[in-house]
Amino acid sequence: MSAVPPFTSCATKLKRYIHLAQRNAFVYSPDAPYDDWTMLICEDGLVEYRVGNRSGEARAGDIVLCPPGEVLHRNALTIVSFQFAIFELRSFSEEKEIPFPYYGKHSFPQMSQFLVFAEKLKSSRELISESYTEHLLNDALYQIVREKTIRQKQKKATDPAMAEAVRFIHQHVFDEVSTKSAADHVGMYQSQFTRKFQKEMGTSPSGYIAGLRLEKIAALLVETDDSLEKIAHQSGYQNAYYLSRVFSKAMKMSPSQYRRIHQV
Repeated sequence: MSAVPPFTSCATKLKRYIHLAQRNAFVYSPDAPYDDWTMLICEDGLVEYRVGNRSGEARAGDIVLCPPGEVLHRNALTIVSFQFAIFELRSFSEEKEIPFPYYGKHSFPQMSQFLVFAEKLKSSRELISESYTEHLLNDALYQIVREKTIRQKQKKATDPAMAEAVRFIHQHVFDEVSTKSAADHVGMYQSQFTRKFQKEMGTSPSGYIAGLRLEKIAALLVETDDSLEKIAHQSGYQNAYYLSRVFSKAMKMSPSQYRRIHQV
């Protein structure tokens, strides 16, 4: 897939969902591509997969994402249990629609997090609603973007001025840091700084700052019972109302919904 502008949000529409346990083979032929996105959620066993030029083995805690027009080749190497979803997917950079930037295998960073996700997904349509299933799929996609973004941020800037800007942003991200303050810190005009930062880090300064703050908010929502007002002050926002607006726009769900879905 070619490079796309920075991802900001996505929305799914479920087309089909199945859950199968203790199978020694996949029933459906993988020879033809689907017209929509597909997600294979591995609960148990070992699956050999190939999507485009990406291949490998997936096991419990892994999901395999396949875009429209590609064949999701899969082969059960052991007895397997899995969930399989077919869905429409629209993703955006600000207000502009873009292709979703990732596919292939993705692993949840913690098995406990995966188990909660898999269990909620299994019961979501029967016990709650199809829209809740779509919320969970969205969340898995945001998880993929978050992990990829973290890896990108972990690379060190090679330009000394940009490396200093990144250090400055991390030091002040939960204060009132801005593109202008970071540009002033390294002695650049704001427009010049924005171009160089985008080229070096793969995202705009404002996008980088917002991403760090959203990570902090998401972690505090899941790991603490702090009020939204307290979380706002801890993550660099003026108040709970503004935090909620920013978070809901980026994540397509309110902070309270995110907390309810993710807290074990």
